[in-house]
Amino acid sequence: PSSNTLFSSGYDGRVFTWDLASQTARLLDWSPGSVHQVVVSPDGNMLAFDASGRNVQLWMLEEGKPRWQYLAATRVRQLQFLANTDQLAILHELAVDMVDIATGELTVRIDNTNDAERLTYAPEKEEMQLIGMEHTIIWSLRQGKQTFRYPSKPDTIAVASDRSWIAEFQRRKPENRVRLNWNQENYFLPIG
Repeated sequence: PSSNTLFSSGYDGRVFTWDLASQTARLLDWSPGSVHQVVVSPDGNMLAFDASGRNVQLWMLEEGKPRWQYLAATRVRQLQFLANTDQLAILHELAVDMVDIATGELTVRIDNTNDAERLTYAPEKEEMQLIGMEHTIIWSLRQGKQTFRYPSKPDTIAVASDRSWIAEFQRRKPENRVRLNWNQENYFLPIG
């Protein structure tokens, strides 16, 4: 979609696409229960949303209808289209399910052993960062395995491609700070 398109969802179970230029809305779905999140594919042609905590639906926007539904084993925490792949990552309490966009079939399940609360994706390296309660792990899609583990629960984290540095922002009392780990040395930088 263009920059004039907005998507919304809510606890009433409705998912809308809004055309900001014409100020019109189109109802895509009205699911029983609430819709917790909506994500748009990088090419803007697909929309995925989590209805009622476990039921993930993939919609083709041009067709205006769902392609498939996927039932996660437990409550969904995050949905993420993986750019330059044909996969949708579904982070839930027990695992990250990699689902084929075309079929809705599970292709890979990564156990959520670090109780990940969110994930990020680096398409140029085909890596996911799984940010958990005690650890952040990096999972390589190319290698099909965990390639890095870092003990921490940051609010935000950035890792150099060669792993020479890690920057994490932590909102902790009594001070807000950024911890920079450079070649195994920690530096703490205060934030205003």
